[in-house]
Amino acid sequence: MNRKVGKIVRGGFESFENWRNYTNSRKKAHDIRERIVKRKGVAVVDKKLLKIIKEYSLDIFGSADYWPWLATYTELRGRFMEGWVPDDFYTYELIPLLNPRPLAMLSTIKTFDHRLFDGFAIKPLAIRISGQYYDSNQNKIDQAKFKELLNEHGTEVVIKKDGGPSGRGIIFIDPVNVQIEHLPDDFDLVIQPRVEQYEQLNKLYPHSVNTFRVFSYLSPAGNVEIKAVLLRFGVGGSRIDNIMSGGSYLPLKNGVLNSVSYDGLGFETGKAHPDTGFIFEDLKFPFINELLDNCKKAHLKFPYLRFVGWDVCITKGGELKLIEWNARSPTFWRYEAKIGPFWNEKPV
Repeated sequence: MNRKVGKIVRGGFESFENWRNYTNSRKKAHDIRERIVKRKGVAVVDKKLLKIIKEYSLDIFGSADYWPWLATYTELRGRFMEGWVPDDFYTYELIPLLNPRPLAMLSTIKTFDHRLFDGFAIKPLAIRISGQYYDSNQNKIDQAKFKELLNEHGTEVVIKKDGGPSGRGIIFIDPVNVQIEHLPDDFDLVIQPRVEQYEQLNKLYPHSVNTFRVFSYLSPAGNVEIKAVLLRFGVGGSRIDNIMSGGSYLPLKNGVLNSVSYDGLGFETGKAHPDTGFIFEDLKFPFINELLDNCKKAHLKFPYLRFVGWDVCITKGGELKLIEWNARSPTFWRYEAKIGPFWNEKPV
């Protein structure tokens, strides 16, 4: 093992774990590339283009070994684009630099969002921290008062775990059916009212809260730049709109939504929702500038992190509300490949 680690370090990796991370990431790139080529029935990357990609990787990122993700992007987009950041560089070099992990972990603490982004984040009905219940103003309450708050609310509530990834582990439940002793006891929890969403979004797909994902970047000059915006929506009866859970998305460019949606692999899924038949071209929102402004303001409230993915819903009354924010490692490759590059040059 020591001989193997020594070889890994000499090869430019700082540790066995570092080597393993890069190896697994590049294997994932190869697997996704194979799936893309299989679905398309033809490959874009030939020997000549691969040589160009490897030379670009060496010139920009210091190693030709960064080529697998760039080749994957190229197969998906249909052409190679300078400015792309390979996902392994993003995950293991860029994000640790832009978003120091101890601070980035705060974005996973959903019980704290309403305090950090007061007025923008959804105000909870109650939270549970370290086994103790609190109301939305952080006043400690007993279990009887907690149950009373839920009963007074009346309609369905959403229970989320701190640290819960990609929409997994969310509980949708009628307050009268909440049994405190059956709630997950190994996580802190936030209990929120279920959002009644904007009419057009509900017509698009009523079973999930369909959200805008906004990527913002705090530049070295201290300005917040919007790198990409897309509307995500659920399909097939799913209660969540997350792409990794089977949802689809519509990119937004110059304030206008794309007329064709894409799945998680970046393939077109049509001009209308497969379940409701709602035509994407009919989606019109007067909130886009306000959406971007709110995300910029939220980012400046916590400028310790420089690259953030914001998930924002529009309520029935037209309010913009933060569902969650992502800074630990916002999903990158599928959007960089399809609607990027996010940066025109290496962002470090």
